[in-house]
Amino acid sequence: MRKIHRLSSVGSTNDLARTLIASGCQNGEVIISDIQTHGRGRDVKKWISPPGGLWFSIILFPTNFNPDKLALFSLIVGLVMSKTIENQTGLYCAIRWPNDLYLKEKKVSGVLIESKLRLNSVEWLIIGVGLNLNVDKNLLPEGAGSIKEELKAEIEREKIFSALLSDIEKAYIDFQEDSLKFLPEIRERCLSLGRRVRFNLDDRTLIGEAVNIDEKGRLVVEAEGKTYLLLSDVELL
Repeated sequence: MRKIHRLSSVGSTNDLARTLIASGCQNGEVIISDIQTHGRGRDVKKWISPPGGLWFSIILFPTNFNPDKLALFSLIVGLVMSKTIENQTGLYCAIRWPNDLYLKEKKVSGVLIESKLRLNSVEWLIIGVGLNLNVDKNLLPEGAGSIKEELKAEIEREKIFSALLSDIEKAYIDFQEDSLKFLPEIRERCLSLGRRVRFNLDDRTLIGEAVNIDEKGRLVVEAEGKTYLLLSDVELL
């Protein structure tokens, strides 16, 4: 049975996960908190984490994990969350590349993968998850939504949490055996594909079309007659 650290408040579950790793924790340990006071997403963006949400991190010590597939794995976690939410609530959440879930054009979830690399392997991996589950509308930032807001009812938090842990664990095992099996569904659920996007490259800003997601999880964008493989975020137009 996995060890779960349950907290009423924490700065960031991912930050605490790093502390636990440094102190010698076990593979599969989980941190979940009722609120985060300093939650964050990609590029140190602030993530509002009020009561009612699911804020948790999973600590893993992989034995067979290709570092080149970290971006793809983040998308796989998003896919798993999308399908789990749909199975549990009937709500369809689309994937916004590279790490968010959207419900009817409102952001409801984000994934933050952090890792430590050693040579050509991953020494440790943290899966950080934020889900606006039963968060009241007045506590949400502009552009965000919640499962409760859409259903007009609260969802059993522990049931969703347990299902997500189980489904992410299964996907993690499957990913190490065949990482590419998830790509068709990721592409199907990704709202970014087929959209015009703006992105920065060196000292230039380009506009193109997102046409695909490659085998490493990179966004394939065609712009000005060239093809770009992106790992940094893009702006949807």
